[in-house]
Amino acid sequence: MKSNLVGQLADRARSAALEYPPISRPEVAEVETRLGFSLPTTLHQIYSGIANGGFGPGYKIIGLVGGMPLDTGHSAVDIYEAFLRPDPEDPGWGWPQGLLPICHWGCGIYSCVECVVSGNPVVRFDPNGHGPGTPWGTAFEPEAPSLDDWLQRWLDDDLPFRPAK
Repeated sequence: MKSNLVGQLADRARSAALEYPPISRPEVAEVETRLGFSLPTTLHQIYSGIANGGFGPGYKIIGLVGGMPLDTGHSAVDIYEAFLRPDPEDPGWGWPQGLLPICHWGCGIYSCVECVVSGNPVVRFDPNGHGPGTPWGTAFEPEAPSLDDWLQRWLDDDLPFRPAK
C-alpha cells in the first residue's frame, strides 16, 4: 500500500505547480538528527522523493528546512522546536515529544504526525480558546489513526477539516 500511496501522492503533486524540489536522503537524515527522531517512512518518501512541502491539504504540507515555509517563513522543524520551548507565562504548556506539525489550516491550527508512536497517528492541534491556566489536553484531537490513512483521505477528498478563511 505504501508504494501505491506514495505513487498517488506523486501523481497529485505533479499536477500542482511545485516550487520546492525534494531534499536528499542525507539532508533528511540531518533533519532527523536535529529533531531527535526518525520521520515515518511515508513522510521520508514525500520529502526525499516528491517535494519538500508545497502540496497537500490545508495550506499545503510544510517543508522541512529549506522547503515550503509558512507565511511566517518557518519550516516544520522551526515550528516543532518553537512548540517544544516552555512558555514562561503558562507553566501548563508542554508540547509532546515527536509530534511534528506538517500541515497548517490557519488560525494556529495544525495537523501533526506522532513520529514516535507506533502507526504514526495524525493529531490536530487547535490552540483556540486556550490560554494560561487552561489545560492543554483538549487542544489535541485525533484526526486519523495513521499518516497513511490521513494522506489517503486527502487523496479521496475525505478530510473533515478545511482551511480557515
